[in-house]
Amino acid sequence: EQSIHWLYEPGALTPSARYQKGQLYYVVSDHQGTVREILTEAGELLWAGRLLTWGEPERWPVLTVNDPRNLTCNFRFCGQYEDEESGLFYNRHRYYESETGQYLSPDPLNLAGGVNPYSYVHNPANWIDPFGLAGCNAVKAKSRNDAIRQAKNHAQVPRNSRGGQDIGIDELNASSRGDNWGKMKAEGGKKLGRRNPNGKNNWFEHPDGHPDAGQPGIPEHHSGGHIHAVDPKGVERIFVW
Repeated sequence: EQSIHWLYEPGALTPSARYQKGQLYYVVSDHQGTVREILTEAGELLWAGRLLTWGEPERWPVLTVNDPRNLTCNFRFCGQYEDEESGLFYNRHRYYESETGQYLSPDPLNLAGGVNPYSYVHNPANWIDPFGLAGCNAVKAKSRNDAIRQAKNHAQVPRNSRGGQDIGIDELNASSRGDNWGKMKAEGGKKLGRRNPNGKNNWFEHPDGHPDAGQPGIPEHHSGGHIHAVDPKGVERIFVW
């Protein structure tokens, strides 16, 4: 039996284990869901690697070349799997090329906008695009209230009574304070989100766009209101409406 089975937790985009030839191996991934190590059930390291800035794989030698326990791993950025023949990364709805840092076809749902519909993400050190549907990590919500609901869901920040901390309305950078921010302030608004002071997770509304909107290389969500949300593992999502 030469087949390889990757095992996932419910709803996960990255496998947590690998099953091959009657053996179970555990997968270690980073905060973005990139596979970094594969270990035996006894904890022995058999495979390790990392990705360069735009996804080119760099494997670290763990075992000798002729060791029969050598493993391969074709997972790349979260949601991607490398095709060995072409060298392209299958990314659900598109193929990605690490040499150029771009997709081979334009955004199929026209979600990305901006100047380059072939782009991956603005900053691959923090953002992912597991479905190949948008050139950034922005999620389109039905409304502002829906965006807030989804941001809270993603961030999982505890209530204030359990250690959560409000993000005050004046914590937003002065350069990003527009008409919507001013209206919220005038109507007595006190907060724009909530953070976990003992962790990475938070959600933070930016009611208006940013002054750099429309410039080359600047993500589309800077053109209007949006909410940044970071989950307990440090994975960021941006919700727009």
